[in-house]
Amino acid sequence: MQVPRLLACLALSTAASDAAPGFFRTPALHADTVVFTAEGDLWKVPLTGGAAQRLTSHPGIESSAAISPDGTQVAFSAQYEGPLETYVMPLAGGLPKRLTWHGEGSFPV
Repeated sequence: MQVPRLLACLALSTAASDAAPGFFRTPALHADTVVFTAEGDLWKVPLTGGAAQRLTSHPGIESSAAISPDGTQVAFSAQYEGPLETYVMPLAGGLPKRLTWHGEGSFPV
């Protein structure tokens, strides 16, 4: 396991220790921020732990987050209109922008 993934897992377990049990998956790490999927939405939490902030709340499922190198954007896969596509949004929150239109299951790298 790579050190950044280990740190992300530790942050998620710290954030989850005060909350109800959940299923946290696909963490992405940049500097002191972890973005992860839970309840079909994207959440972010400081690497040091604390309360997680919900980034998305669409009825569709969001997953596979990847934070941009400059730490300002988060790319992710989502099923908003049927097929799985790639979207991007500000890490601080905001409206997602659709990047792909192929419906073949896009995943951010």
